[in-house]
Amino acid sequence: MTRLNNKVAIITGAGSGIGKASAIMFAKEGANVIVTDINEESANNVSEYINQQGGNSIALHVDVSQEKQLQEMIDTTIKHFEKIDILFNNATNTDPEMSKKDSSFFT
Repeated sequence: MTRLNNKVAIITGAGSGIGKASAIMFAKEGANVIVTDINEESANNVSEYINQQGGNSIALHVDVSQEKQLQEMIDTTIKHFEKIDILFNNATNTDPEMSKKDSSFFT
């Protein structure tokens, strides 16, 4: 399967569950996958699995509630792959206080 050949996909919360399954499937479809998760070990494990299966992936520790980490995620992706085609915002922040701060970090 190659529907995503040469595409670059960032997947947040990709260390487990739906995010992990999605990261693996995106890689099987040919995407270069940036596996991000607040749990660095989990992100590393998923990325390593993708690479062992012949995919192309890097892992990043990202807390989606931290604007600086989000910017670093983007900068690292551009540095490694020169573009971003897909952003799958799978991670969630359940902290009610942080939810009040929701806004676009691009503005």
